[in-house]
Amino acid sequence: MKKILVVGHLTFANEVSGLQVTWGGEHYHLIYISSGEVALDVARELKPDVFLLNYALSDMNGIELYDRLHAQSELADVPALLSCVQIFDEPLAEAATRRHLYILKQHVDLLALFRLFEMALSERKTSTAKRQVVLQGVRAS
Repeated sequence: MKKILVVGHLTFANEVSGLQVTWGGEHYHLIYISSGEVALDVARELKPDVFLLNYALSDMNGIELYDRLHAQSELADVPALLSCVQIFDEPLAEAATRRHLYILKQHVDLLALFRLFEMALSERKTSTAKRQVVLQGVRAS
């Protein structure tokens, strides 16, 4: 089972907290957390396969959280998607590009999201870092 740590707004909690989905023959377990600080603690124990981080968190931004998560050696190679709907600007684009993040600039449906998870996981295995435009998500390179 692939574990996806989702760090976002409280209003999204009821949609993803504890959600288990089978897609493409793979089982996914989405774990929702609303605080970056709590995510740092949980991620060490959970060891997720993918992060889905909202840029606008209450206690830090998604780039800061990504950096702190990847500073931990056991989490350094975990791919991440950064949701920055209605916040995307040039400095954020540059920060995401340096980190090779998938960027969600607009809302996507669950099917599109799981396609992006699948791509991030397959890229993790092959260690490619090419710029890709997929569905409504953009891969920064």
